[in-house]
Amino acid sequence: MVIMTPSNDPFETMLRLFAQTQQEMMNDSLSRRMGSDLGRRTDDRSEYRSDRPATGPRGSNHRRHGIDTNLHVDEADDGYAVMVDLPGFERDDLAVRFEDGVLSIQGETTVATETSDGARRHSRRVAERVAVPEPVVDDEITATYHNGVLEVTLPRADDTDDSNRIDIE
Repeated sequence: MVIMTPSNDPFETMLRLFAQTQQEMMNDSLSRRMGSDLGRRTDDRSEYRSDRPATGPRGSNHRRHGIDTNLHVDEADDGYAVMVDLPGFERDDLAVRFEDGVLSIQGETTVATETSDGARRHSRRVAERVAVPEPVVDDEITATYHNGVLEVTLPRADDTDDSNRIDIE
């Protein structure tokens, strides 16, 4: 006969792990809400060091600055297409930049609503960075924003493009 004690009871172990995970999630949520993001500037580049490679996971959800983004990176022979779900933003709320092989997408919007208790303001920010592993043609990068979806096309530079090549004599 096996006697189950709290130390070897698999259900007790499972409940303890669930409680521990829940506590960690609550602590993370509270730290985001209570100050870890407060006072940060959106143009502070050190804040966005979690560069995601362009060949990384596709279609994954990322939570940054309080909103979930669904970011897809598709690679083709002629370049890359980056698609980000950003509902609730206007085109003018978004900034897209490409510098040193990294695509940066930033956005911020504030919505004011009137309620019976008074006025409320909701602010939303997003910041995504995607590292592109191969050279692209900077002058031909395009971005469109329709129905809450931002699509950025980054054409790959030709291997035969010798505009930056210097022949040695």
